[in-house]
Amino acid sequence: MTFFILLLLIIVIIFFVIRSSGRSKKNTYISKSSYPSNPKVSRAYQVEEKEEYSVKQEDTEEQNDAYERTIISNPAEYRIEFEIEIDYQDRNGLETTRQVKVRGYRISDNKKEGELWGHCYLRNGSRTFYVSRMKRFVDLDTGEIHTNIINFLEEKYLSSPSGQLDTIIKKRNAEIGILVYVGRLDNQLRQNKKDIIIDYIMKKEPAARITRDTINNYLRDCGKVSKTMFGRFLTQVSTEEQAYKEELINYANSILQSKKGQKNTEEEKVIDHMKKRLLST
Repeated sequence: MTFFILLLLIIVIIFFVIRSSGRSKKNTYISKSSYPSNPKVSRAYQVEEKEEYSVKQEDTEEQNDAYERTIISNPAEYRIEFEIEIDYQDRNGLETTRQVKVRGYRISDNKKEGELWGHCYLRNGSRTFYVSRMKRFVDLDTGEIHTNIINFLEEKYLSSPSGQLDTIIKKRNAEIGILVYVGRLDNQLRQNKKDIIIDYIMKKEPAARITRDTINNYLRDCGKVSKTMFGRFLTQVSTEEQAYKEELINYANSILQSKKGQKNTEEEKVIDHMKKRLLST
């Protein structure tokens, strides 16, 4: 009898020991995983940490350069690359000397303010600068200091290939439009047609500092000329000299002849239409 009582006591003791051990392990596990134990809490913590870092980065950037908003309403942008050195005062009054690779600019309608943008070597990033805040302006291509910065920007652009092309397009807009219209009558302005248009432009503007590639890129992006615009262009050139108009018709005919295969109805009629509009006046 005594033996059974002792055995029962041993079993009870073992049961309580095992139960206590289980509770201890469970408490230890909770203790280790309590920071952070909830996956949602963990994600929230990480997001807050990231946002705090982002704010710090912006604060640092703000200390480097005051944020510059676009203040020029004129939408016309002039794309040109050249390098300058400027003494610049930002809107917070911070003065720095910068070397900048300019990529383009805009000028206000009254030509009293200018906005240029490009790569700033001091900050190693893209920045925008305003003419009114420039205390000194040096063209690093020539080493010249310019005080009339707006005038310099305009002249710099007009002397560039892009500026030269813009000048030619404005001057020869009607002629180019007529030749593009003829070239796109089959909805395909192929390279052999573009080469003829380029030949015409280069012949008319021999002094222009512009390459065939520059004109070719323009023609590549040039849209289709409507029939209404074609008629207006013919009206514009109708007052030119006879030889001028005959040459234009010959180039238009060369564009049509460069096409292989049968011509459509519009292509067959367009030269006769041009002769009737231009040579009979």
